[in-house]
Amino acid sequence: MEHTISFDNKIAPRLALLKRITPDVSLYASASRGFSTPTVQELEKTNGIVGPPLQPEDGIDYEVGTRGSFLQGKLFFDINASFSI
Repeated sequence: MEHTISFDNKIAPRLALLKRITPDVSLYASASRGFSTPTVQELEKTNGIVGPPLQPEDGIDYEVGTRGSFLQGKLFFDINASFSI
């Protein structure tokens, strides 16, 4: 038995900002929308019957951080924090 499942189209935009604080150090922030489509295991029950009509899970991810270098560009760093809603 064959089943057809269709999903709505999703747009996943991303907005990012970068501010140079010194010639060697920058701060950045970004926000992006993401989604995860259901897996076959989530859609199909153990008896082979297709389960409920699931759609992709949506979420917004935020990230802030700093990056730069020191020792005349011999050592680089990137420190960030991210969270999702």
